[in-house]
Amino acid sequence: MEKLTKSLEKYLYTIYKLSIKKDKLTPKDIGEILGFNAASTLDGIKALQKKEFIEYKPYKGIKLLDKGARYARIIEQRKNTTALFLEKFLLVDKKNMDETVDSIEYHLNDFLLERFNYFIDFLNFCPCSAPRWIEGFKQYLEYGEMTEKCAKCIEYMMENGKKPDCSGCNISV
Repeated sequence: MEKLTKSLEKYLYTIYKLSIKKDKLTPKDIGEILGFNAASTLDGIKALQKKEFIEYKPYKGIKLLDKGARYARIIEQRKNTTALFLEKFLLVDKKNMDETVDSIEYHLNDFLLERFNYFIDFLNFCPCSAPRWIEGFKQYLEYGEMTEKCAKCIEYMMENGKKPDCSGCNISV
């Protein structure tokens, strides 16, 4: 399927989300949500119609076509995967999530998204309740320093010519 520009993806995704809640969508509805003027909104809608993602008839509204719905679900999956990865592993809080996801998700290629999904799946099935490094990372984000246990472990491993490795860490603080 042809890849849309970031701007057209925003229009399409907005139409998709609104079409779940509303039967009749107008260009004004879309423009208000995206903060675009009427002329720009109409240009975006016409571009999506030309590519056969939507159907637009003045005074009758905008209708999402199957092709548009399929593409919008791909956008939604990309957004959800990105948000989940950022939340679980980079500990981005929910109040900053939408803006953060919007700024990067369009630029992620399929390979990287697939890796995000595999990594998330792996950790969901891994018998460990949570990797130790996540707790260490939380501490580092909050206080700007490693936990005492992490610091001692790294020091111990380096003194003994080993690469730091949480899996065998038996250091007590």
